[in-house]
Amino acid sequence: MDGGTDDTAARAAQTAARAARAHKSHATGDFADRSAAQAVYDKATAPLNLRSHAEIERFFDGFTLVEPGLAQVPFWRPDAPPPTRPGEIGYYGGVARKTG
Repeated sequence: MDGGTDDTAARAAQTAARAARAHKSHATGDFADRSAAQAVYDKATAPLNLRSHAEIERFFDGFTLVEPGLAQVPFWRPDAPPPTRPGEIGYYGGVARKTG
């Protein structure tokens, strides 16, 4: 790297963009009681953010969700038979494209 200002500015912009879209885990209590898991995370250094489908979907505002949209992770384009007990799955997943 030559240290030029254009390269420095580009790297700074890339770092800021990554930080703005950092991955976070957002579990859901939509399908089962997650209070035991929440109690463990309340004492941990990494938080557990229990959110509903609608609350998680808001994180995709300004983006167009790719089909099948926001779904429980094993049901998002499964490559194997989905689980028979979906109530045990406490995470949603989605992929989106920037709109505009």
